[in-house]
Amino acid sequence: MAAFPPSSINPNQTFIFPKDLRLATLAAQVPQPDDMKFADSTYRLFEWNRLKTDAPSGPLNLPEIMAQVEQEVVKETGALAGNVNELFQRFAEKLRPDFEATCSTEEAFGMSQLHLTALQARLQVHYENQALETIWNQGLLPIFTQRGAFENIVAPVGVPAIREWLNDPENAQRIQEVRTLYLSSLNLKVLPSEIKLFLGLEELILDNNQLTVLPESIGDLQSLLILNLSNNHLSSLPNSFQCLGQIENLHLFNNKLRVLPDWFGKFQDLETLDLHNNLLRDLPESIGDLEGLQELYLGYNELSDLPESIRGLSSLWRLDLQNNQLTNLPYSIVDLKALQELYLNDNQLTALPEEFGNLTNLEIFDYSGNPLMLIFDKEEISIDGSEAYAVRLNELKKYTPQSPLAILFKTIGFNKPVETVQKAYQGLSFEMQQRIVASTQNRSTEQETASSSFASSTSSSSSSSSSESHVDLFADMGLFARSVRQAAYDLYDSLGQEQKDLVHHHIWDLAGRPETDDPNWGGNHVFDHVLRFTDALERATRQEVT
Repeated sequence: MAAFPPSSINPNQTFIFPKDLRLATLAAQVPQPDDMKFADSTYRLFEWNRLKTDAPSGPLNLPEIMAQVEQEVVKETGALAGNVNELFQRFAEKLRPDFEATCSTEEAFGMSQLHLTALQARLQVHYENQALETIWNQGLLPIFTQRGAFENIVAPVGVPAIREWLNDPENAQRIQEVRTLYLSSLNLKVLPSEIKLFLGLEELILDNNQLTVLPESIGDLQSLLILNLSNNHLSSLPNSFQCLGQIENLHLFNNKLRVLPDWFGKFQDLETLDLHNNLLRDLPESIGDLEGLQELYLGYNELSDLPESIRGLSSLWRLDLQNNQLTNLPYSIVDLKALQELYLNDNQLTALPEEFGNLTNLEIFDYSGNPLMLIFDKEEISIDGSEAYAVRLNELKKYTPQSPLAILFKTIGFNKPVETVQKAYQGLSFEMQQRIVASTQNRSTEQETASSSFASSTSSSSSSSSSESHVDLFADMGLFARSVRQAAYDLYDSLGQEQKDLVHHHIWDLAGRPETDDPNWGGNHVFDHVLRFTDALERATRQEVT
């Protein structure tokens, strides 16, 4: 058992589990002047952050636990500074069950990296023993019993006996004949090292557990075809994972993966890859090497762009990218000729590639919830495929905008450089610019509130009002595009009926004055053509007469 290093008793830095309370607390503080208290608190907050950064890995996701503690303290006190004692005390309280499960009543636990490393080591052994017994009782014992392994002997009971049986060379063949293991929802926090003995495994189901790390021995299971690790707490994958070269179906959704290693492209036989609901911000270029991949689920991540190498996914027929932060798509996406289903909804896309119509096999195409400048939200229902989108795009491309607002819409909609967008914005009326600025400020404030960021609470609050803060309109083009569209919507909605009728008249006029029996043709086609609408809107609000 890993021994805890002795704690040096320093009243300003040491946080221990006293024998009577068995939870972390500060040693008694000697009264200090306010300036000394502030300096001490600042130093201890630095120590807290350093501990979080260098926290040892293991069954416990210590940085995540510490982040949760920070959120609690900020929510209740408004700041971290000055509340460091509370941070350590709450952190220790959260570790208390794990400490009590692995430590004797005589041991004290110092809140240091050395002590946390020792705790992780003890927990690894503790949880590995627990997992081994659970997997044996719930999964392996029924299998081996059914196959007659215990007809003449008593089945092992208890961790030492189970481990001895599994490592007995005489049982190796029986173990390697196991093809499938269903270990869902067993509250497993680690995988025992004995998993490496199951060399014949083709299907391993480990979803809905509490796994934070995988052992390097997972790489020994080179016969695996299906691996389900969904609904766990994995933040990374071991290097040995790349040895699973035969895998065909890999499910990792609802974990906490931030990065996909470069070696991910080695899975040449992979057909289904489910990574939705993780924390991925980008993809490695090697993703394009997965030529056999047919289904790729990347929804509910934090992706802002995709690599051009995605063109290599020549077998892909379903691509789910919903609820990310995508601001544009690589041109190479139009090379995915096998694509039948594409989910782009709820991103920050202001435009789609002009050659999007080349995806002729696309049957399901969801782009709702994006600030696409050339399609209004109310028009989405009529654009139900890539070919229909391409037809509309071609119509808008040929249209020559006559007003500054329509020019701005077309500039953003065809993904022109920021400098060109800025120039178009400068051509707007002062009133329209103010509307866009106000909408951007409102949306920016909403995003900041929704993010619940508490990093700024470590420092004193600024005395300046948020309404006076400078907003860089063009720093986030998705936000800017949404604000421009909203400003146009708001302006139209603010008009009286007489002015709206004038807008409708101009829409009819700009459409070439089609012959029709419908006296309200313009009103019934308000959102058919975004550039025509914005031209008509500016004409009406500037009291232009045709």
